[in-house]
Amino acid sequence: MLYPSLCFLGTALQIITPPFLHPSAKVSAPELSRFTGKYIFLTAQGNTLGFIFFTLNLYAEISNHVPLKIQLAQFFPTIFGLGTFITLGYYLLDHYNPVAIKRRVYYSRHGYPYIEYAVNLEHLFGILVVVLHALTFDMEVLKAGHPSFQDYVTWTLGFLMQYVILAHLNVVATGHWPYPFIDDITKASGVAGRSAFFLLLCSIVMGFGYLGLILVRSSGP
Repeated sequence: MLYPSLCFLGTALQIITPPFLHPSAKVSAPELSRFTGKYIFLTAQGNTLGFIFFTLNLYAEISNHVPLKIQLAQFFPTIFGLGTFITLGYYLLDHYNPVAIKRRVYYSRHGYPYIEYAVNLEHLFGILVVVLHALTFDMEVLKAGHPSFQDYVTWTLGFLMQYVILAHLNVVATGHWPYPFIDDITKASGVAGRSAFFLLLCSIVMGFGYLGLILVRSSGP
């Protein structure tokens, strides 16, 4: 019960605290988020899915609902890939980007003094909760054959295709990419460079998802 509770609390912090500490997408990026709201951001999608996953996982643990645990296990490699990328990708690609830094400085002086805490709370726990869950995976679920390689490929690739398509449709509609570094890549390398970036993004998240699958299987008998 302890580990599912910790995973739930970690994802809850990522969802609940940031809205009180930093501006909403409609305030900080009104044009970008005009049609999608905050869900144009990979972080928002990943954190929401993680929160739903670990909420249901905690319920399944409390009620000993094994069929629900088995169903949830099918999605775990995807959740692992997203949680890992939300933390590592954010700090490697976005947190230290000059445009992102200027934006945080601006909002820290205009009504959001705790924005630095907010962005860290929003991204820090992603990798921690998925690794904890992988290392404490339910043996009954593993014996039932989930998560399988097919689960990993189907759901992780499906999610990533959804996000890439959404980002491209949104830039057609609004003229904005969700993250400043995508504009930097486009300016430096054009469409080819940007396409290579999205391919690399998908490959990295797929790689993290596969790592989650390996960790889960290694924790089994």
